[in-house]
Amino acid sequence: AAGLAANPAPYFQTAANRNEQAMNYPGSLVKPWNFSIASPGSLRQSQIGTTQNAWAGSNYSNYVNPAYDDLYRVYSNELETGKRQAAFFQIVKLIDEQLPVLPIFYVPQVYAFRKGITGPGSTAYLQAGNTWNINTWDLN
Repeated sequence: AAGLAANPAPYFQTAANRNEQAMNYPGSLVKPWNFSIASPGSLRQSQIGTTQNAWAGSNYSNYVNPAYDDLYRVYSNELETGKRQAAFFQIVKLIDEQLPVLPIFYVPQVYAFRKGITGPGSTAYLQAGNTWNINTWDLN
């Protein structure tokens, strides 16, 4: 068993400077972060929020690792599947070893349709909507 000692210091999500507060959070920040195919981009150094970029970005842990950024460049630009998967594996390995983030939950995508509808199917993982092809659906 493991545990984390924490002194909660909540901030309002409606605060005008919520991104600044998140980027400068004192200690561990619990924030929805579901590891997906786009998640590795969140931990690049360029994603650290600063005054220069108006606190935009998704690297809330302020993680900096040039090797990680290099692996991400390979992962995001490589067209050969084997090399891309190898870079992704190395990214996951670095996250596991250095723990810049700790994903603590998984958000599944579940869709249900009534009997007789044909056409709905799988969507891209990051696609929020599942009706992208509704014009091709049919009701029997």
